Amino acid sequence: MSSRNNNNNNNQGRNGSNRIRGPTSALSSFLREHGIRVENRSRRARRERAAEPEQPAAEAFSASEANTPTPNDDAAAESTDQQATTAILYTPSGRQRRAASGAANRAIVEAAKKRKKKDDDSDDDYRDEDEGGPAAGPSSSRRSQAGRTRIFFCSRCKGRYARAVDDAAGQENVCPSCLENKPIDKSKRPKKKRAVQRKGNQQGDANLVPTLQDLCIDVIAKYIENVEALGDISFINMDKLAKIICRNRQLNNHTARLFMEPVMRDLALYDCTGVDETGLMNIAQFCPRLQKLKLIYCGKITDAVIDAYADRLKDLRSLELSGSYLVTSAAWESFFEKTGDRLESFSISHSMRFTHASLQALTKHARKLKHLRLMRLVKMEDTWLDDLHVLKHLETLELSWPSSERNFSSAAITKLVQAVGNGLTELALRGCTEVDDKVLEAIREHCPNLHTLKLAQCESITSAGVQTLFTEWKTQWPGQGLKYLDLSRCVLLEDDALLAIVRHSYKSLEHLDIHSLENITASALEALSGKEGLKNLQYLDCGFVRSMDDFVLKSLMDGCPLLTQVKVWGCHQVTDSVPIRRGLMIQGRES
Repeated sequence: MSSRNNNNNNNQGRNGSNRIRGPTSALSSFLREHGIRVENRSRRARRERAAEPEQPAAEAFSASEANTPTPNDDAAAESTDQQATTAILYTPSGRQRRAASGAANRAIVEAAKKRKKKDDDSDDDYRDEDEGGPAAGPSSSRRSQAGRTRIFFCSRCKGRYARAVDDAAGQENVCPSCLENKPIDKSKRPKKKRAVQRKGNQQGDANLVPTLQDLCIDVIAKYIENVEALGDISFINMDKLAKIICRNRQLNNHTARLFMEPVMRDLALYDCTGVDETGLMNIAQFCPRLQKLKLIYCGKITDAVIDAYADRLKDLRSLELSGSYLVTSAAWESFFEKTGDRLESFSISHSMRFTHASLQALTKHARKLKHLRLMRLVKMEDTWLDDLHVLKHLETLELSWPSSERNFSSAAITKLVQAVGNGLTELALRGCTEVDDKVLEAIREHCPNLHTLKLAQCESITSAGVQTLFTEWKTQWPGQGLKYLDLSRCVLLEDDALLAIVRHSYKSLEHLDIHSLENITASALEALSGKEGLKNLQYLDCGFVRSMDDFVLKSLMDGCPLLTQVKVWGCHQVTDSVPIRRGLMIQGRES
């Protein structure tokens, strides 16, 4: 007890002006607690000291006392007799004072020999002048002690903790408290998430990292109300921006004006609900060179607007309107009379006032019409089809979703196909429930150039009729295959029809819709990705095809390398256990 007090007094005398002490090693702490102090020497000096013959502790103490007496060591001198055999007293090398015990000295030497090799290497900081370093002193002692420990940050709690440098190699940065509370299990360590997430896809990897252009378009769309002008941007980016704004219901007279420039050739506005008559009239004012115009949900368009388009848009070639229920039949007749043969494409849907007289004016004045789409017009009936026979330049013909009370008959459609089918590349008869195998026969004989066929909800078509169409089509017109085929809700189709489609268009088909074909089995679905399957297939909708399962989905991913989107709504045998390859989006899987 007296030696410890004496040692404390000695420390107070030496460090009276500076009581700050850096971290020390475990050995130094052990020796300090037991009153044992070792002179700060280099390895070479300690080895030489260990090789010297022992001398009595009393002589060593008296020699040291006689050589360097100091006034600060009076308390240590009083207890010399009690601690002479158990401790070694020392002061820094500047004082050159040493008191050693033979037994304690041997214990220190033995302890030093048992230290790890890494600990010995850390003693390189204790260099003397012979080793090319500064002589040992108080400053070098503090540096050596501070180098023995290091501050780390725990990887779990993010807190700071001190750990010896010798123990730092090969260990995880975990503080003792976290190590005691939760042992480390490397097998269950969570994986790091990717820094960049690809967007838009919940199942697969079809989402790409957004480009700088897309990010700029998103920012513009967010603050569109504060934009004064869009400047010189491409039509593609302009169209992207218009889709975003219309999807967010931000299109009004002010924002619509941003898309109107005198040099514009194409303009598409996808939701004109918030644009009134004045805003729609501005199109004719500010876009005089317009050639293609597309207005969706344009319920506020009036006869005056249609007349302005006919008078001022001298280069107008294509017009597509949806929801123009305020435009009267007389306005349509006047419009077709003014536009005449320069009109090449016309599409209209959801209009109550587009009558048979309007269609007659169209067929009379626009004989060079190439693309015609009539959809969801309540007054459409068989008599309309007879007037279309004169349109010999038609390439696209769509007659979809007529009124259930006035549905087209199979005979009327057959005559129309026979009249204009030779030049058609796209034929759409969606929702024409009276279409049967006779129409398919007319298509086979008179439509050699078709690459798009849409027969959705043609419930009277049989599986044998579709099989005959594609089987004889291949013989009659070899080398010609479809790119787009929609047979959704043709509920009578079976495996033979699907296999005939694969054999006919396996080289060219890119889009296939077989939604709600419940009679299709898994073996027919596997043929889509077989040896002679649809190698160019990019889109497949097989919703509510009950035979669709994980095995078929896996075979589609392997056999159709270009497939990017598959819809499996209502296919309860398809789960999320199948890993999705990169670039493929699956919609409707069970979780």
